[in-house]
Amino acid sequence: MVPNMAKAADNYRYERKFLQFELTSQQIELLIKMHHAMFAEIYHQRYVNNIYCDSVDMKSYFDNVDGVFERTKARIRWYGELFGQIEKPVLELKIKNGLLGTKKSYLLHSFAIGERFDVKIISDVIKRSEIPETLRLMLASKVF
Repeated sequence: MVPNMAKAADNYRYERKFLQFELTSQQIELLIKMHHAMFAEIYHQRYVNNIYCDSVDMKSYFDNVDGVFERTKARIRWYGELFGQIEKPVLELKIKNGLLGTKKSYLLHSFAIGERFDVKIISDVIKRSEIPETLRLMLASKVF
């Protein structure tokens, strides 16, 4: 049985996105690296894979596009190869409240992605994993 790791990140952080059309991506990267805050990469280069969960009417997507002040989106995330045995997948709830954001994470059972992959695989993983029942019910109405 996989223990529930519900990393309750109740501390919110500011999340900002900017559109920039005058500088190249290389110029932007250089500005960030030269900033007095001394930003630096903290993770080695790796593949980040996501399966986003949304309702049939794409509520999470439209909440984002429409700039809804308070919104939540669910995704399954893992690092490494896209196909094969997925070890340590994490269900993440990204919670936005205006410019502030936080995340709650739940460890899921491992699963495999091969040539044939469908929603039943994810549904089974959700059923077998130790996550709060309210979250399980919320996800039952989502499409993967």
